[in-house]
Amino acid sequence: MSTINLSHIAKLSKLTLSEAELNKFSSQLEETVEYVQNLQELATEKVAPTSSPVGGVNTFFDDGAENTRKLAASTYTVSRIM
Repeated sequence: MSTINLSHIAKLSKLTLSEAELNKFSSQLEETVEYVQNLQELATEKVAPTSSPVGGVNTFFDDGAENTRKLAASTYTVSRIM
């Protein structure tokens, strides 16, 4: 990815990046894109779609008790932007 494109993305994200950061992130983003392109070459025709990679099979502790711990419902507060 060129530094011009990355500079435009940074501007849209309201980030201020130095020239050194643009060069560094440009090469890192290029590596990420190449990795994703490699993943697209995998043969996944026979793989069933799933919404979770974990089947939820082991939901009990070793002693047989059920795991009832859950994350708090409103852990994050996000300010309104519009």
